[in-house]
Amino acid sequence: MNENNLLYAGSVVLLILILTTFKFSRNFAVVNIVIYLLYSGVLYYGFFFKSGDGTALAWWFYLAILTSMHLLVILGYIITKYLKKN
Repeated sequence: MNENNLLYAGSVVLLILILTTFKFSRNFAVVNIVIYLLYSGVLYYGFFFKSGDGTALAWWFYLAILTSMHLLVILGYIITKYLKKN
């Protein structure tokens, strides 16, 4: 599995986790889906269509950093809500 496939898998996992937050708070989930779609749309577009002269690494790096940070925020939210529920 190369780096691009790991990035795609991370994005899919993040989207699935955001969709599971609908169980806890609809507003939180909608805000996070909008944020996710905005930054991933711009960065994936740059990664696929504006990656000439070695800038693909920059697009990939920003996408990986933002996706991992967003993933940590969503995981933290799910864990705290789950612990408060039980």
